[in-house]
Amino acid sequence: MLKAGHNSHGPQSVQVSGHDVKYITDFPYQGGMVTSDGWSDVDVESRIGKAAAAFFRLTKIWNSSSCRHKLKIKIMLMMMMTMKVYF
Repeated sequence: MLKAGHNSHGPQSVQVSGHDVKYITDFPYQGGMVTSDGWSDVDVESRIGKAAAAFFRLTKIWNSSSCRHKLKIKIMLMMMMTMKVYF
């Protein structure tokens, strides 16, 4: 059973089967961040961090002299398209 009540010290308290449900201000959902205030700052920062981490993991390829420049561009474009669709 779901019960919701008013709490004068903060957000409403919610109980499911007699157990209090913890109030959270943000959570990840489908690759993005959902926040209680509706702003997207946390989501944008999270996406930028994920993209930066993905590019950083390929540092050896970017710095490699044995890997052709054309291949590096193809890898970068592929990653950008994938991130655009996913993020």
